[in-house]
Amino acid sequence: MKQLMIALLGLVTLISCQNNDYRAAFEKNTETAKAYFKLHESEDAQAMFEYLHPDMEWHMPVYGTPLVGIDEVKAAVQGYQDAFDDMSFVADYWLPGVNTETGMPDGSTRVYGTWNATHSETGVKVALTAYHSFEFKDGKIHRGGDWFDLGGMMNFIAQEASANANTEDADLWRGLLLVSINILKRHSKTLTVNALRLADSTADNHIDFCATG
Repeated sequence: MKQLMIALLGLVTLISCQNNDYRAAFEKNTETAKAYFKLHESEDAQAMFEYLHPDMEWHMPVYGTPLVGIDEVKAAVQGYQDAFDDMSFVADYWLPGVNTETGMPDGSTRVYGTWNATHSETGVKVALTAYHSFEFKDGKIHRGGDWFDLGGMMNFIAQEASANANTEDADLWRGLLLVSINILKRHSKTLTVNALRLADSTADNHIDFCATG
């Protein structure tokens, strides 16, 4: 009985130590992710790139797009910074991530929140609800992704800009669609081709940009 109690005590101690290790890793990685977002707010793309692991795999918020690597992530970051001003992220909460195979905490981090920004070409302000996940390797962002309604946001910008301009001019609509495409092309060449065709064929009809998906 004594030996059993000692064994159980040892097991509890081991689990407690592991949980403490995971908690410490989560807190460290969360601070890294927060710093990464702060650099995005200040539009310091080059500094952000230092946080990325060269072998990273990332989920993009575009329908049909497979996991991408570091070059595509860099292009997307630069695309957002070119298209928007006054970016800020307001987190609802940060949560520990788990190992996808075991379901146990692994030090990764994830966040629910809202990106606020002003579209530089039109002056339209957006509030984009988003979910982001981050896994780390060698202290750098290695896996994870962005989940939000990119197409819906760009459609909103086009609609708001048209309403503010108080015009039905087809060239304006085509221009707004092309502004949207400049961001989407950072993510998917296939979407770019389809969206360009849509812009050419539907500018006079004001079809929702969401149809490009």
